[in-house]
Amino acid sequence: MKILHLTWEYPPRIVGGLARHVYYLSKELSKLGNEVLVITLEFPNVVIEEYKDNLHIYRVKVELASYDFLTWCYAFNHFFEKKIGMVAKEVDLIHAHDWLVAISAISAKYLLGKPLVSTIHSLEIGRVGSLSNPLSVVIDNIEWWLTYESKNVITTSEFMKRQLIEHFKLPGEKITVISNGIEFREFDYMINKAEIRAMHGLPIENKLVGFIGRITEQKGVRYFIEAVPKILNKYGNVNFVVVGDGWQIDEMKELAKKLGIDWAVKFMGYLPDESLKNILKALDVLVIPSVYEPFGIIALEGMSAGVPLVASSVGGLDEILENEVDGLKVPPRNPDAIADAVFKLLIDESLRNRLVENARRKAIKFSWEEIAKRTMDVYEKVKNV
Repeated sequence: MKILHLTWEYPPRIVGGLARHVYYLSKELSKLGNEVLVITLEFPNVVIEEYKDNLHIYRVKVELASYDFLTWCYAFNHFFEKKIGMVAKEVDLIHAHDWLVAISAISAKYLLGKPLVSTIHSLEIGRVGSLSNPLSVVIDNIEWWLTYESKNVITTSEFMKRQLIEHFKLPGEKITVISNGIEFREFDYMINKAEIRAMHGLPIENKLVGFIGRITEQKGVRYFIEAVPKILNKYGNVNFVVVGDGWQIDEMKELAKKLGIDWAVKFMGYLPDESLKNILKALDVLVIPSVYEPFGIIALEGMSAGVPLVASSVGGLDEILENEVDGLKVPPRNPDAIADAVFKLLIDESLRNRLVENARRKAIKFSWEEIAKRTMDVYEKVKNV
């Protein structure tokens, strides 16, 4: 089968889990003997076209100025459409990832006369909590339009399936739940924790607790920061890291100063993949305090890296983790609960070891090979309808 994937982010452009999802899925689909074309955005100092093992990557330049986010999306979809017309005339199927590529995906459906499948990784109503501004209303409309035009909608958790049914009134039979995955072997190596910490100017002798992700309201970073003084009151020899970037980063730095704990929290910003994995493996506890999380790839990464997790019991996280078995779950927006769970892990080595062992066994089951096979089942189904 010849398959076209459309995605605004693809490594090395990594904003969230979507980039990793399309990267690993496209690789595994090509290994199954398919010819896979990925059209995505350009990235500085990266080649415009790549071809390896039946996998074609086309990175598209946006050659129009844009004065806001939505105009930029409309502009890059125009250039995606041009690239589709140049390189993807004979594909069997189009697979769109999230609303940002909806316009070019729907155009391709009618231009090529081929079925459209979409993966909805999250919804605007969940990311922002309400549709109270004009931009959110537009995004919500485009998300609905993409699901309406798709023959099948894939999403990554039962939570997201329920949200699609409730919010867009999609028929359940049009939705297929296929989880995200993890390349477990990428985390199967040893590090020198002291060396990694020293490299980043972190105390070697203290415990290290971290957050990794986008610094946005959706990810609940403020509740992690608010838990820090409570943890320090119970367990003094501990430092904290916040890894990632996002529109709330300055606000979170100010919050740390206001709470008088900025000396204990290091904001590390964006890290390339290798450095990020090393920091993850150097943690003693990973906190995932999301208030909205359709799946939560970072949970699988922490499980694979051998780091005990404290995670909000929301969305996909609630489905991935079993409390007290392979992680500790806490109510969302609850710094006290986060602090109690982190303290529990810091003082109880046997609990940490048990959770890590169970989590690693579970993570192995989320293989991209199996996810690619299940995605192929969807492709065959829509092709034959």
